Amino acid sequence: MKFAGYSFRGLDVLGIINRIIIGPLVKYIVIMSRFNQKARFLNTNSRSIGHLCIDIDCFLAQSKVEKLKFKGVLLASHTAVANRWVVKMWAEHERLVVISSPLLCFILDYLRIYPETNFDCSSYSALHDRPAKVYEIYSEGNGMNMNVDPKFLDYASRLFEKSFPGVNVEKVVVLHCRDSLFDEITENANSDTQRYRNSDLWSYSKIIEFLINQGFTVIRIGRFLDVDATYSGGVSVIQNSVESEKEAIEFFLSCKCALFLGSQSGALSMASLFDRPIFVLNSLPYAAIRQFSLKSMTIPKILLRDGVAVPLVSIFGDGLYNFWSDEQYLAAGITIQNNLPDDVFLDFLDFFNCFVLCEPHQVNGLVSYREFSVYQSFCPKNTYDYFSKSLVPMHFFRNLNLI
Repeated sequence: MKFAGYSFRGLDVLGIINRIIIGPLVKYIVIMSRFNQKARFLNTNSRSIGHLCIDIDCFLAQSKVEKLKFKGVLLASHTAVANRWVVKMWAEHERLVVISSPLLCFILDYLRIYPETNFDCSSYSALHDRPAKVYEIYSEGNGMNMNVDPKFLDYASRLFEKSFPGVNVEKVVVLHCRDSLFDEITENANSDTQRYRNSDLWSYSKIIEFLINQGFTVIRIGRFLDVDATYSGGVSVIQNSVESEKEAIEFFLSCKCALFLGSQSGALSMASLFDRPIFVLNSLPYAAIRQFSLKSMTIPKILLRDGVAVPLVSIFGDGLYNFWSDEQYLAAGITIQNNLPDDVFLDFLDFFNCFVLCEPHQVNGLVSYREFSVYQSFCPKNTYDYFSKSLVPMHFFRNLNLI
């Protein structure tokens, strides 16, 4: 990887120069010109699709509610951003300034860190020892602040029709099944420390077969290994070698899909911006299994101790709920088991009937089940998803004697 012709060694030198000379100099100029009173640099990670969606949406919500006097500046280099079309849509918002030049992003990077020039987005979704603010923002109805340009929708629709002729986008189910490929490509430390977040297609197999029989087309998005040995039936992929066009189709489908099937990854946040129904499998840690989107349900992985499933009372009582690294599970003698297709299907069917077939009378039934209130009672006040109003899987918890 190179930046402006420099190798990694050159980047190390440039990083030192930026930290010691360029950053402080630019900060001085910004403060003296009082630009920091008009705009603040958002301390987020635009290479992560989750943070690119969640943090910006939450900033706009806070800006609206608290009537912040400054705009947010998003540094999103077009050479290293999770989805360039998400960035383009954010650039249309009057409360944001988007900078996509790699050179400018490099020069201004430290302004995301200095307290005099930044706006810290970490409380929205990045801190693990307290409730994430994104849940409060969405529960109070202040999320979903993106407006999509109709010209983009027209452009992406034509790309979609070219890639999937004859397929009705309203009958598309988007699938994002996380593996470690993206972390490996981006050299993210999560590749070695958070493999517990990975999923597999086999867990979704019964759901996928049901959806296909119901006339839906299941399309997998994201970067993933070419072969998943667990299952291969019926899942379509986007056959487009032009990266910008592939990103356009992925974003378009996330906006318009009938359902988003997700895993423990930020990709589902694209669907959350547009209130699409979201059903998630193989989620961990338990502190964060519930989503911030109200139209969502998540089924966690099973934690085994000496071959026996650990019940919720022990998961929360013994602190297992707040394990965020592979080493913690290993040190505690915990084995992690992915969801089995039959274990998740009944909850999916309830969710499908309610939010995809739009039978709203079933919502109250899903919420009123004993498991919803009991699960919440287990959660300590420092739980990441403490303020979530997302649904929990009653059949899964009952049938496996977890609750």
